[in-house]
Amino acid sequence: ETPTDLSAITSAATAALSDAATVSAATTASEAATDAKVAALVTAAEAAGTALASAQSAFDTAEQALATALGALGTPATPTQLSAVENAQSTLSTAATALQSAADTAQAAVTAANAAATAANEAAPNLSTLSSAITAAQSDASGAASTTTASEAATDAKVAALVTAATAAGTALGTAQTELDAAQLALANALSAMTSDPATPAQLLAVEAAQTALTAKSAAATSAANAANVAVTAANDAATAAGETPTDLSAITNAAAAAIVDAGTVAGVVALASLRAAAFGDTAILATPAITVWEAAGITGVTSANLAAINSLLNTAGITGTANGDHDTASDLQAMVTAYLEVAAGADNSDDNDTTLDPGQLSALGLGGVIDSADEITLYNDVLDQASAGEADTGAKLVALATAVQAVMDGTASSAQLALLGVTVTNVTPDNLKAV
Repeated sequence: ETPTDLSAITSAATAALSDAATVSAATTASEAATDAKVAALVTAAEAAGTALASAQSAFDTAEQALATALGALGTPATPTQLSAVENAQSTLSTAATALQSAADTAQAAVTAANAAATAANEAAPNLSTLSSAITAAQSDASGAASTTTASEAATDAKVAALVTAATAAGTALGTAQTELDAAQLALANALSAMTSDPATPAQLLAVEAAQTALTAKSAAATSAANAANVAVTAANDAATAAGETPTDLSAITNAAAAAIVDAGTVAGVVALASLRAAAFGDTAILATPAITVWEAAGITGVTSANLAAINSLLNTAGITGTANGDHDTASDLQAMVTAYLEVAAGADNSDDNDTTLDPGQLSALGLGGVIDSADEITLYNDVLDQASAGEADTGAKLVALATAVQAVMDGTASSAQLALLGVTVTNVTPDNLKAV
């Protein structure tokens, strides 16, 4: 028989087979596309893991650096050491933030890769190592806060120790100041106790002992003040280095400044005491008190050329150095020196009227009780004006001339006194002396 025409069926079958082949290729291509997407997400997760590892390494380094800085803290801690800890804390905090961010990014990448594999009906990628690293990183990052808090407590304790040391130095300074004040009072009392004229050896020794004690207490107070300043500076510098507000220690620095000023006056006080004791005890000699003692007392005009003469004034009866009166202050002694300088300048063996001592200057020379009238002052100035340098170069000579002038004005001058004044008289007897 002639076959039935079934070509249409075979054509349809051929088309179906072709379509089926096309679908298979399409699904294969589609699967490849989803596989590629999943693989990209896995790659992204792995990249996030690499970044996490880098952040973890930086964190570990910062954590070790802080531990090292803490271990280097000395007792007391220095500003450099404290600053190193503060910097390490800051670095660790920054590293912890970066680590937490890297862990969060990695976790999101892992979650995305796993979700994509599930959606694509693929086996989940093996990212367990990365997940473990994420967990560890999150733990480290969250623990950094407690680490820095403990570190901060350690630096706080170091700063507090330095503040305590400064406070102790302030207490020691207070004790030194009290002892200095007591030593100053003791010297004043020893000077006031010089009541005999001249002073007794015991009185002079008491003054000398008080001077020695005061000098020692002055040095101790200066040392304590310097130590207190150093301690306060250390505490303040440490607080600044540790990022803290310094404790107010101004009371200590103010006390230190006051102590240094107070101690700085002691040399002058001791020197003045030496001059007063020499005057009260009549113990001055050619070179003692020394020029440096006069200078320390704040008195000018004393030189190697006139030291012996000025010292000799301290041994005269009119200059005693007694408290609250006679030559007991630097200004009193300065006036004495200034008056003597005028005497020395005028004693040039020439009647040129360049000596004009007034009552105040005569009192400064201890002669106020001898030359006490206008006529006596005029005559005494004239005598000094015509005197030679050698006739007016000691306190004793000035007193002798003053006594002679007083005797002349009283009409009781002896022939020796007249001769001292340069008056030559012959045939003088005790009976006619007053008439002469």
